[in-house]
Amino acid sequence: MEILFWVVVIAAAFWYFMMLRGRKAVRAFVFLSEIIEDKSEDEANITASRIDFFAASKVKHQMSNFVNTVYGGSQLTMISQARASGFKE
Repeated sequence: MEILFWVVVIAAAFWYFMMLRGRKAVRAFVFLSEIIEDKSEDEANITASRIDFFAASKVKHQMSNFVNTVYGGSQLTMISQARASGFKE
């Protein structure tokens, strides 16, 4: 029974980590999109900070297409580029 408990705890922690990482990627995508549209760094960060799990699920397909097209599928490269442009998590 204890083993089952730890398996569930580890699975829940892994799921939560992946959800946070996905939301960070969507926020970086939104930030870069706002920068491309000539918004200021502060405005782009404010818009990106408003993305929650629900909003991230609505935008994830656009983000995936953008990452595949521009960054060859690497979300971490996109997040690094956003950070270099002023993205604040």
